[in-house]
Amino acid sequence: MDIQNVLTFSLGPVPWALANPDGSLTKTTKAKLLHLLEAGTPLLNVVPPDAVVLINGMALLQSVTSVPATFGGLADFVVDQYPNISIKESERQKRADAATGPLHTKVTRSSQPSPK
Repeated sequence: MDIQNVLTFSLGPVPWALANPDGSLTKTTKAKLLHLLEAGTPLLNVVPPDAVVLINGMALLQSVTSVPATFGGLADFVVDQYPNISIKESERQKRADAATGPLHTKVTRSSQPSPK
């Protein structure tokens, strides 16, 4: 057996770039990717018609200083969701209150009061 060849492969049950030794998904730093993207990208005054615009929906929502009284006031605000098995979901589980669990809100009508 060639030890040099053996050590070129991951020796753990999962690749360490994706998961921690306990099996939880590895958390990454989004800011590092943002800085890399910004470093090599010129600022544009006008967005070309064939361009794609990415908006951090959670950052935008958290910047709202006056939360509408109902979810109807946020009706034009749509963001994506995360599957149950994802890095984001594992982070939510870590941050959740141990007594109550994660906060999930089911919106059933536009007149439903929004949380304060």
